[in-house]
Amino acid sequence: MKKILIFFLFILIIGVNFSSDGGEVKKENGVWNFVTVDKKSKNLYREIPFGSNKEYVKKHLNEDFNYEDESTLGYESKILNIPSEAYFKFNKDKFWRVEFNSKAIHYTAKYWFKDYKTVKNVITQKYGAPSKDMEMYENVFYRNNPDYSLENGFLTLYTIWNLENIRIVITMGTYNEKIHMNIYYDSKEFLDKNLKNMYVYDFIDIN
Repeated sequence: MKKILIFFLFILIIGVNFSSDGGEVKKENGVWNFVTVDKKSKNLYREIPFGSNKEYVKKHLNEDFNYEDESTLGYESKILNIPSEAYFKFNKDKFWRVEFNSKAIHYTAKYWFKDYKTVKNVITQKYGAPSKDMEMYENVFYRNNPDYSLENGFLTLYTIWNLENIRIVITMGTYNEKIHMNIYYDSKEFLDKNLKNMYVYDFIDIN
């Protein structure tokens, strides 16, 4: 129980709680307990089942949504203390993705690399080694200077965890002359494979 409590506090501090492993730590009657999630697909995010409609998500997720359209609910968030925009995405009114877009302000690339490494390490600690971890340079001669390459649009990074029910993707690169870091947490069950531009960088091979 002590180890579980420590783990929960760690996740609470960093501000992100991935819940696909079939259990949650909950406070019940003033006591923290590990509660098994009784869902056949174990396909959850923050206790919200993937496939839920938008009204269900709005009702059960305690967030101040500041953006809404037919396919999206958005709010200001933090992931590992990195200021972010969070978006719950819907396809035909079924919840299928959580997306985090970093709003960090960094003046050098090394701090972007630091953020990327921090997020990657935390996800790796929970889910194990990624299925794919790539650094894509436009030219091999840029490999000796990753900071310059990232700042000038010559480098894109992406890391993927292909799990039983979910796919987690981190991407970082230059888009519209700005460095972007994005985190995607997708349900495989409700993923619409016909959707275009699922990721900022549509050339990414997610398989």
